[in-house]
Amino acid sequence: MKKAFLILFSFTLAACSSIKSLPLTKPTGEIEIYDIQGCAHQSPYMYQSVKNVQGVVTWKIDNGFFIQSTQPDEKACSSEGIFVFTSTYPSVLPGDLVSVSGKVKEFFPGAESDNNLSITEIVVDQYEVLSSANPLPEPTLVGDAMPGQIIEDDAFSQFDPSSDGLDYWESLEGMLIEVVDARVVEARNTYGEIVVIPGSVAESNLISQTGALVQTSSDLNPERIFVELPKSYKKDINLGSYFTAPIIGVLDYEYGNFRILEQNTPEVSKLAVQTLKLDAANDSELRVTTYNLENWSRFDEDRTQKFAKDIVSSLASPDLLMLQEVQDDSATEDDGVTSAKKNLSALINAISNRNGPEYSYFEVDPKDGASGGQSGANIRSVLLYRTDRVSFLKGYKLSDLGVNDSLFNGGRDPLMASFEFAGQKVILVGIHLVSNNLNTPLFGAVQPIQKPEEDKRIRQAENVVSLTQTLLEKNPQANLIVLGDFNDVSGSDTINTFMQAGFENPFDEYTQSERYSTIYEGNAQQFDQILVLPNSSALVMNGTILHLNTGISERNQTSDHDPVLLDLKFLKK
Repeated sequence: MKKAFLILFSFTLAACSSIKSLPLTKPTGEIEIYDIQGCAHQSPYMYQSVKNVQGVVTWKIDNGFFIQSTQPDEKACSSEGIFVFTSTYPSVLPGDLVSVSGKVKEFFPGAESDNNLSITEIVVDQYEVLSSANPLPEPTLVGDAMPGQIIEDDAFSQFDPSSDGLDYWESLEGMLIEVVDARVVEARNTYGEIVVIPGSVAESNLISQTGALVQTSSDLNPERIFVELPKSYKKDINLGSYFTAPIIGVLDYEYGNFRILEQNTPEVSKLAVQTLKLDAANDSELRVTTYNLENWSRFDEDRTQKFAKDIVSSLASPDLLMLQEVQDDSATEDDGVTSAKKNLSALINAISNRNGPEYSYFEVDPKDGASGGQSGANIRSVLLYRTDRVSFLKGYKLSDLGVNDSLFNGGRDPLMASFEFAGQKVILVGIHLVSNNLNTPLFGAVQPIQKPEEDKRIRQAENVVSLTQTLLEKNPQANLIVLGDFNDVSGSDTINTFMQAGFENPFDEYTQSERYSTIYEGNAQQFDQILVLPNSSALVMNGTILHLNTGISERNQTSDHDPVLLDLKFLKK
């Protein structure tokens, strides 16, 4: 059932307030669906009563049904479909020709703080079935005419479906649409949804070998569309799968995204899941890895064993392994416990039981309730290191560097430690910067989108750079590595803060279409980074992003992140 609120249009729909209402020139009983929808994000008939609006029922849900006009207008910018809100389960069937009377309103899914777009709907007073078993309107094919890079670039000052993806999908709101040769760009999630693009736009986008749609600074991928699969369809759908029959359904909007309510049974190619394994680093190479474990605790025994398998079998037992989102020993129970010793012992034992090497660890317990994440879990970064390959020299607390503990309040403190490998001193700084959870939706009511935590993330990056300078003053011959979940991408102000301080990003030379470690709402990006400040040029670096999780259905994933690795070879000077 849709959850939402109905409010007057004083709600901040960015610049929708600047869209002019059309003159109400038609008598109330002669208004068509396309008149109500108009070429805009809000109806020119908002809060007006309408009578005898006719259309064929195309789909129904718990609290209403969708209808589509049998006599469309000639404007591509106005939708021919609309949702009729009944509040109770409607007694209509697809194919019924109905006459609807009621009031036009704008319905905002979710809470006001979600900054969602509205859905134009008729709140029904009465409806009548005029005839039944009528053919459904032909679905509108999407693909060739859709915008290819821009979601919204004029803050709603114009309605231009030919150039803005947000306006393009709005012009089809409530209509039957069809996607041919759909390519899956995000695997099935636990809500029974996937994200696809039409096959006709695949070649014009940056797509990985496994089918991920990579977001860039100039291309936000407006072609993406969620598909809500039929509830009867229970099969996994992996990244890179393609549909062998068209996807047909009504275009709806919810949770910050347009989505197709698929009506036909999905016909999907079966894509085999590849087993990904790396060769072990050789004796002269140091393998450094960062891996976000997504709120892991030993109480999830299945994930514990899967992470151990990832580390030993897929990652070939890295020398230094920086983990994020390790919970405390009582997981989400808010009982004052901050230690993670039992969790880490369980993971190290699971690695050993898979014939992995001996690992030890370094971590600093956070202050209770100070690190963000799930309530009571006290997530932190943890550094595992192989005792047979590296020598642990020193672990640092912020106070060791003369830094006030409050510098990273409300976030995760950096984890700092030094090691020796092959006669070289290496310092690791593990970070987990503030997230993007408060960003407004890409397909949302605030344009351009807002990133409330971005300034904080940049300040955190500046503070980390300052810490690295202090560490290097104490260890001038060391090679310094900052790694972890940066929650930001190459080219951002966050990453540029490090680059301006002299850091190198080995992944700048990585194949761009494979440069991602997480997929969110169909957009693939690299949030997990490894940056290096070498003490000389006598260093060879080879990076790998191993897509262990992003390619498979969410219920089969171990984490929502992929591990990122860097092999470093120190050459004789």
